[in-house]
Amino acid sequence: MDSAEFKKKLTTVVMVAVVLFFANILISNLIEARADSFEVKFLSENIFLQPVKNFGFAFSIPLDLKIIFIVSFLTLAVIAWTFFKYLLSEAYILSFAFGLISGGALANFYERLTNGFVWDYLHLQIYGLNGAWNVADLGIIFGMLTWIIGLALHHYTAHWH
Repeated sequence: MDSAEFKKKLTTVVMVAVVLFFANILISNLIEARADSFEVKFLSENIFLQPVKNFGFAFSIPLDLKIIFIVSFLTLAVIAWTFFKYLLSEAYILSFAFGLISGGALANFYERLTNGFVWDYLHLQIYGLNGAWNVADLGIIFGMLTWIIGLALHHYTAHWH
């Protein structure tokens, strides 16, 4: 891969990560400023907005904050290593996916570091499953889905065309 292509892919990662990071921080600050007076807003029967403090890990798994930091750092380090070692030479969609994952992870990490928790506000109740997410969580989820689809498409095109 030439250096111009490398710069484009790295720029894609950084731009997506920065936009997601600041979007999450902005929304979290707005939520925090209005948390005491916030009324539940139903978007549908199973989707509503209500701020909650998430002191746990992913899916509110209760873990010590130090363990959360270690697991988050190690997970992001493995994903970054994989991206730079194997995937940087692949399709741009993987750069976009890595930007979503890293931006979401860094936003949640920053929020936990400064507050000791993250603000979750988008609640989904589907088929008896309940969960609350924020923009960073959605970025991570969509980043992982995009990563998987991008790898599958690359594998398909490499082996069938």
